[in-house]
Amino acid sequence: MEWGKPKSEEWLCTFFLSFFESLCLVDPVKVVVMALLFALLFKKPTDVPNEKVNLERLKSAAMTYNAGMTRDSQEMSKLGKRKPPSSKKMQKMRQRRLRELQAYRLFFELLLYLLYAFFLYSITYIVRDDRTYTLKKHIESHLVDGTNTLFGFSNANIIT
Repeated sequence: MEWGKPKSEEWLCTFFLSFFESLCLVDPVKVVVMALLFALLFKKPTDVPNEKVNLERLKSAAMTYNAGMTRDSQEMSKLGKRKPPSSKKMQKMRQRRLRELQAYRLFFELLLYLLYAFFLYSITYIVRDDRTYTLKKHIESHLVDGTNTLFGFSNANIIT
């Protein structure tokens, strides 16, 4: 390894250059790209521009449609309007809606816990060495099983 003032100055210059390059160039570009990506993914659909509607034609079509209705059907359409539900029924509907919301929250929380457990499981088993099972079996065979009499504990006596 090489040490000394020129090497450390070179390293320091490289460090600051890369730090300021990242700070002034790379990170702002990342932010802009991510902002554009999120804006494209989560944008609201654009409204259809207001088309000009011919109101006279619409009125005449409505008149011809209503002219075909009989008096009974017109009265039935007036009777079809509903009254608001009673307070007792409203209370039951509120309780039902609150239970639904609570169930959705619990389901979402359960989903988050399962996702957390999956990530935790994945992270802990990614770094696992494939040879650990073999090592464990080897140590167990020498110490616990007593197949090797030199190091086995099977011949040990309890001193009282």
